[in-house]
Amino acid sequence: MASSKWRAHVKSGHRPPGWDADDWNIVVDLVREAERLEARPRACVVGAVRDVHGRLLLGRRLKPDDGYGQWVLPGGGIEGRETFEQALRRELREECGIELERGELLGVYRHLEGVTNNVVVLMAARIRSAEAPSSPSDELERPRFFSAKELARLDVTPTTRALLELAVRHKRGPEWTRETPA
Repeated sequence: MASSKWRAHVKSGHRPPGWDADDWNIVVDLVREAERLEARPRACVVGAVRDVHGRLLLGRRLKPDDGYGQWVLPGGGIEGRETFEQALRRELREECGIELERGELLGVYRHLEGVTNNVVVLMAARIRSAEAPSSPSDELERPRFFSAKELARLDVTPTTRALLELAVRHKRGPEWTRETPA
């Protein structure tokens, strides 16, 4: 991420004293590339994974960034040409040690915590077994299922709280009967 000091210099069009033109042009190119990358939308997928009792799966965030130590829905970035379902399948396997049977799109939302270029894809998820989730990754700790009453008391990020409210409104989960179109 380019610092505001360098952005201001680049925006003003004035080279700082003591910088030769070639070195300054490299800085200008790097700052512009950083701004271009920051403006590019990034998408992540999160799963509203329910167990047979209708409880939702969350884990405690271990990555040292926004949400560290708070409870979040499992999920993460969409890589390459993955579909939403493929990305959710990979994230559930990596973060919780569980296998996705099927995912269903619930909605696509803007990130709610001030990161204006992020998009969150919320999916309802049905998993292959009733096994308890494990914690095979360094991203989520102690993933487990929570009832609606328990969810209300959890320390979650504003984005997670909003997604939980959306997920709770959708009563989709293990009881799905509609087949995915061929």
